[in-house]
Amino acid sequence: MQIHSVALKGIARNCYAISDGKWYCLIDPGLAASDADNVTEGELAAIFLTSIPAERISAHRLMEANANNVRTDFPKKKASSGWEKLEWKGSGAVSALNLKSGERILRLDGKGGATEAYFTGTCDPELLEHTSDLNRDHIPVYSSFGVYDNLNDWTQRFNPEAACPSEFVLAYNEGKADYSAAYPAILPSLDAGAVESLRSDGCMLLDMRQGMAFTEGHVPGSLNLATGAAFLRHIHRIVDPDRRFLVISDAGNLDDCMAALAEAGLNGAAGVWIFDAAEWTGAGRPLDMLVWLDEEELDLDMRFSTPQLIDTRCTASFNRAYLANAVSVPPEAFDDEDAIPAGDHDLYLYCHDGGNSFLLASILKARGQHRVRVLLGGLQAAPSLWQNGPVPQATISNPN
Repeated sequence: MQIHSVALKGIARNCYAISDGKWYCLIDPGLAASDADNVTEGELAAIFLTSIPAERISAHRLMEANANNVRTDFPKKKASSGWEKLEWKGSGAVSALNLKSGERILRLDGKGGATEAYFTGTCDPELLEHTSDLNRDHIPVYSSFGVYDNLNDWTQRFNPEAACPSEFVLAYNEGKADYSAAYPAILPSLDAGAVESLRSDGCMLLDMRQGMAFTEGHVPGSLNLATGAAFLRHIHRIVDPDRRFLVISDAGNLDDCMAALAEAGLNGAAGVWIFDAAEWTGAGRPLDMLVWLDEEELDLDMRFSTPQLIDTRCTASFNRAYLANAVSVPPEAFDDEDAIPAGDHDLYLYCHDGGNSFLLASILKARGQHRVRVLLGGLQAAPSLWQNGPVPQATISNPN
């Protein structure tokens, strides 16, 4: 059995294939698998996902140009009591352990039955903290964010915010810059009037611009989730497959937005509007804004008052250390209104790089809670808050 690094157009993280020389299967490939046969020798037999529930994707995106009769296997909704063998035509065996989170890890066993590799996809190490029947010392781990020597090493070094695609992926993407060829499903172009009409009908507005642009002006009620490391972690939390949505983008970022949506399997948006403040306000429509603060401003507020800090990193990162007086509101609790401290005060949101915080801030503002401030750039842009304070460097270097 061999394990290959596979590059597929638009994939912003590592994906893999296992092969016995005749058959191969993709593991956690994202959703742009149309070029798979061109980058791995052999005949595609199966596609196994580790993290994306079947009801959250457009499954046909997986097989635009591949052979028929390929098994596509998704995580189950309920956790399994043990390892379940997955069907595929190749030699050896692939088994799945479904987790309570709706994600799973995969185990590759060779011909002799010995475990050769684990595939963790985008799973957080915290999900496996109490999982037994795992060899944590000797089996390599193939994560969406890199390859690790063993599960213990993966747990200690897991760092999705700093994840980079492999050189193979980068080279492949640089050679295929024509996004319209890679993703033929181009969204209809909208104008401000169409956006207002769709919004009035209950359509969700997904603003995919970077956070700074969002703070300076956005359509009231829109949710901010920019392209980048956080996009695939959060997109399926906020986009309801039963609710229409439209996309707001910058002209210069449109290709990246289309690639990110295609990888997430979300090609059914009502359309895309290139944000134009003058076009929106020209008809008397108001723009909303979001207050941000930098390292120095937050430091002053913490010294001379007791601001209500909201830590939006994952629970594991918060449990290791956090800024003084902060309350944990991890991404899985963003929809829980009771998770937000009650009271007549401003909320100061922070995370590792700002992505989580901008998303939660936009959710809160859409609910009508406007006294929200975001630490621009997150903790990584504010070293004085933790180098000489309550948050050790180890926490900042191992973020959510």
